[in-house]
Amino acid sequence: MLDIPLTKEGMIRAVIETLKRNNLRDAYIRVVVTCGVGDLNLDPRKCPNPTVIIITDTIKLHKTEAKEKGVTSMELLTANEVFFTGTAAEIVPVVEVNKRKIGDGLPGPVTKHFMKEFEK
Repeated sequence: MLDIPLTKEGMIRAVIETLKRNNLRDAYIRVVVTCGVGDLNLDPRKCPNPTVIIITDTIKLHKTEAKEKGVTSMELLTANEVFFTGTAAEIVPVVEVNKRKIGDGLPGPVTKHFMKEFEK
């Protein structure tokens, strides 16, 4: 098992402190634990110097109520563009739902922008 250099409570405090220092109340938060400099690997025994990195950013592309209530299937199908986001997936364009095109059926400019930002 990987020996993460923070306890669960320490990780929570670090995330909260990061948000406070950046004046963020509602933000995308990504916590990364890396083995440090060198090759990426999945074997925790090959990770002599684990490091915690906290990444935050704001994305204000949706109405507040969409976040609180979710998105209806009609809103999804009539959207100009849709993407999934997650720690492993980063940004994945959604160009079709139930065999129906989203927008013009291609990744849109906002999706492309975020894909490029994740590559940095």
